[in-house]
Amino acid sequence: MTTSAVVLAVMAAGPMTHLRVDFEFTLVSAAGVPAGTTMRQAWFFEVPVRRADTASMTELLHRIFWDQNVAMREKEPNDRAYLSLVKFTSAPVDRAAVKASKGAGDQPWFEVQRQVVWEPSALFIVDAEGHYDNIGVHDFTELLMHRMYDDKQVTEAEFVAFFDTYTQGSIKGRKRFDARKERLAMLTRIGPTVTGAPGSGPQRKKPGTKPFVSGPIDARPAGK
Repeated sequence: MTTSAVVLAVMAAGPMTHLRVDFEFTLVSAAGVPAGTTMRQAWFFEVPVRRADTASMTELLHRIFWDQNVAMREKEPNDRAYLSLVKFTSAPVDRAAVKASKGAGDQPWFEVQRQVVWEPSALFIVDAEGHYDNIGVHDFTELLMHRMYDDKQVTEAEFVAFFDTYTQGSIKGRKRFDARKERLAMLTRIGPTVTGAPGSGPQRKKPGTKPFVSGPIDARPAGK
C-alpha cells in the first residue's frame, strides 16, 4: 500500500481514541472445562472512536484471543487447551499525564509490555474495518503525541520539545514533526494477514466473524 493510500485509510477511520483495557482470562481444557482461577493482564489500544464501545471491544478482544490461540496451536498441535477472555474494563489513556512525562519509560505501556508472556505485544492499533496489528512502545508514544497535536492538545512547540528530551533514538522533535505525514503512515500501517489462503502474514479471524468467542479453535468459523 502506498503512503497516500495509507493516509487516506487513516482519514477514513475518523477520530481515534486510546484505551487501556484491563482484562481477566482463563485456561480452558481440551474438554471445555475452564480453570477455577483467572489471570489478569492489560493492553493498550489506538482504536477509532466508533469502535471503542463495549460491543465492538468485546468482539475485538475475543478475536485477538482466537488468533493467538491459533498461533499457539500451530506451535503445539497436541495441546488442545486454549485461553479464553472472561471479562474486561476499558478507560481512556490520561493524555495530560503523557504530555507531562519526561521521557521514554515514564508512560504506563512500558510496564505493561514488560509483563507480556504469551502475546507478541500489549499494544495494538485498529483500523476503520476492525483489522489490528501490534505496535512497539516507542511507536505508540509517538502515535499518541501525533493524535494529541491533531486534537489541539499539544502545540507544535510542545511536540518538538517532548521528543527533544525523549531518550529513544536519534530522531529529534523537529525532524519527527516535519515528517508527520510519512511517520503517521508508517505508524498506522496494518501488516498483511492470512484469512485462509497461503500468504506472508499471520493467520487472523476476519473482523465481525461470529461467534464472538476466544475458542475452541478446532472448528474454524466462516471467514477463516
